[in-house]
Amino acid sequence: MLKKDDYKLKACRSIFGKNIKFLKVKFSMSTVDSVMANIAAQFFLLSAFVFCSSTCKAEVISFKLDANSSFKTQANIQPGKFSEVCGKLKKGNLIRWQFDSSAPLEFNIHYHEGKNVIFPYKMSAIKSGEEELLISLDQDYCWMWTNKSKDEVKLEMSLRHAQAK
Repeated sequence: MLKKDDYKLKACRSIFGKNIKFLKVKFSMSTVDSVMANIAAQFFLLSAFVFCSSTCKAEVISFKLDANSSFKTQANIQPGKFSEVCGKLKKGNLIRWQFDSSAPLEFNIHYHEGKNVIFPYKMSAIKSGEEELLISLDQDYCWMWTNKSKDEVKLEMSLRHAQAK
């Protein structure tokens, strides 16, 4: 049978290792509770940080597209995450967009009108695309790719102004 304070020493040994027996310190229950609570809190924060840094990678990239400019970017989209490229475009502009990816992605072009999301273009399980989009409103437009696979997917995309035909 354990003596009254043996469980405290046993708890500390499980946390700090067997070398605790060389310490000539008498622990009170509040000290052990405090140490264990502090270690549990630090472990929880570290776990949350590691989890979020490895799984919370979603990417939103802003662009500015002037009349004679183009925009290019690359992204590595983690499993279950997305990459989104957004920028303000003017009504009447014709935008030529293109992308290539290392594996199929969910893809859309969208903009927001209040609480509604409008999709001028939407496709599933697509590795590449190239098209022109006539801008119908002065609005922030977003090109968005979602990775529903179990592997990271590499994406390269570009936007540029096109001449009306």
